[in-house]
Amino acid sequence: MNCSIRKNSITYIEDSPQLIFLTYKVYNKDNKYSAVLVDSITKPGKLKDNDKTLAVNISGNYQIKQSDQKSKELSSIYVADVLTKSVEYADDKGQFQKRIFKLDSAFISVRMDLLPATSVITLSRINDDLKKKVLTKTTIHK
Repeated sequence: MNCSIRKNSITYIEDSPQLIFLTYKVYNKDNKYSAVLVDSITKPGKLKDNDKTLAVNISGNYQIKQSDQKSKELSSIYVADVLTKSVEYADDKGQFQKRIFKLDSAFISVRMDLLPATSVITLSRINDDLKKKVLTKTTIHK
């Protein structure tokens, strides 16, 4: 297998089922969200079937979507909001408290089956009105 990575572009020669490992860095500056593709690796292989839904289409979460040349969605996964962290602790009186932290930046790392018809992988953030805002698109060259 031959693989090369350019900014927001991945080239590979398909000879067997492929996995793609993606790492994005997402940012929030004054409620303006952005993201960059930090790393991507394709390897031969296939994910095991896993029906566990870790995150869903709710405000603050992220969607990573594979599309074909005609922008038809082939596959997608959701990732929980990585910029909001919740910590539970016991205060001086022994009562449990919950504190929520808003981060300026964080990483998202995922692995997924790279489908043969995929030409674009899109990372989107789900806004409060449940509309998806595209943060970055990665072109897959074959």
